[in-house]
Amino acid sequence: MRRRTLLLGAGTAIAASASITATSAGLAEDISIDAVFSFEVDEDPTIVDIEANPDSEEAASRHTWEFSDVPLEEDLEEIAVTYPDGASVVGVGDDDVRVWLTQAGDDDQTEVGVRGVDTTELSATIELDTRGQRDTSVDGPATVEIDGVQNPEEDVYQAEMTFDDGAETISATGELVITEGSPFFSVDITDAPDQVGKDETLTIEYTVENTGEDPGGQDVTVTVNDTEEESEFIDLDVGDSVTRTYTEVTDGSRSTLEILIESQDTDDDTVVVVADEWDLELDPEQQNRTSDHTWSSSFIGFDGEVRTVEISYPDRVDTADVTVDGITVWMERSEDDSLTEIPVTDATIGSSSVVIELDEESDSEPAGEVEILLEDVENPQPGEYEAAIELSGDRDDISFSIDFSV
Repeated sequence: MRRRTLLLGAGTAIAASASITATSAGLAEDISIDAVFSFEVDEDPTIVDIEANPDSEEAASRHTWEFSDVPLEEDLEEIAVTYPDGASVVGVGDDDVRVWLTQAGDDDQTEVGVRGVDTTELSATIELDTRGQRDTSVDGPATVEIDGVQNPEEDVYQAEMTFDDGAETISATGELVITEGSPFFSVDITDAPDQVGKDETLTIEYTVENTGEDPGGQDVTVTVNDTEEESEFIDLDVGDSVTRTYTEVTDGSRSTLEILIESQDTDDDTVVVVADEWDLELDPEQQNRTSDHTWSSSFIGFDGEVRTVEISYPDRVDTADVTVDGITVWMERSEDDSLTEIPVTDATIGSSSVVIELDEESDSEPAGEVEILLEDVENPQPGEYEAAIELSGDRDDISFSIDFSV
C-alpha cells in the first residue's frame, strides 16, 4: 500500500531520500547508492479547511472538513480522522456523518452513503457504503461533515484526516481553531403548515435563541426557493430567545415553497405545498343539457394515496345518470411525466353527488396535475352555482369549493 502525506501551503519544499540497490550480472557484488533530493511544488494537491460550528471550547460541535482535491485511483473505502487531546468523538454514529465526493467527470460533489462509524476518544473510522454498484470514486474536491464532536479547550490545533481506497492512502492535516466563547444562534421553526391554498396567507413562526457563551448579534435570513425574502439583525444575551413570523400571500405561481431560515450558526427548513384551485368545465354548458363535467387542478397538496373522491353539486344538478363506466380519473404521479389513468373500482351515485372509489392496488398519490371526468351530468337552469370536491385517503383529507355558471 502506498501512502501520501499532503501538506498545507503553497511553495512548500519537500525533501525525500531514497536507497537504490542494483545488481549487475557482470559484477560480483551489488552496488548500493544512497541519494537525497528535494523538489518544490507550486501548490499542494490538497488544501484542508476545518470549520467548527460552534467553535467555542468544550462545546458539542459540527465539524466540516473541506478538501480542494483528493486524487485517488480506486473507489474510496474508509475515511479516518484523528483529533488532538481534549477533543472527543465518542457517541458519533452513522447518522452524524455525511460525505460528499467529486466523482470522475463531475463538476459538483455528490453525497455518498455511510455504512458504519467506529470511534475511540480521539479518532473515528468512517466506512463508506460500497455495496453493489454504489460509486465512491473521488477525483477532486471532497467534504466530510461530522456532527457531535466535543471541542477541546481554547487553542489552535492540528487534526488529520486520511482517505483509504484499499490500495493507497492520502492524509491531510488542517488547522482547528477553538475560541474561548462566542454567541451561538440556534434557529427553530416552531409552527408551519404542510400546505396552503392559492391566494391564502402562509404564516411561518420561528424562534432564535442564543445558546452560546457570550452575548452578541447576528443576521437571521428567510430564504424561499433560493431567493432571500427578508433579513433581520437580532441581538441577544446568553440564554435569551425571540420569536419571529414570516408571512407570504401565495399566488399559485409556485407549487412548492422550500423555506430556509438561517443564522450564521444553524438553520432550519420546511416545505409547504401550495394547493392550486380547481377548474370545472362543462361540455356543453347550456341549461338542461346532458353534459360532460371535467374537474381539473394543476397541482394539489395531498399526503399519501387518494382512496375516494366525492363530488357534490347543488340540488338543481342531476347526477342520477352517471355510471362507473362514465367516470375517469387521471393523476400525474411522482414517477410520471404526464397524466396516468387511475382505475375506478366503484362509485356511489346520488341525485346530485358522486362518490368515486379508486383501485387500492394502484399508485394514486398525486404529485402534480389531477383531472376527473364525469359523463352524463344534467345541467341545471341558467345561473351561478357552487360545487365541491373532497379527496380522502389514509393520511389526508382535503376539500375545495368552486363556482361555475350555466
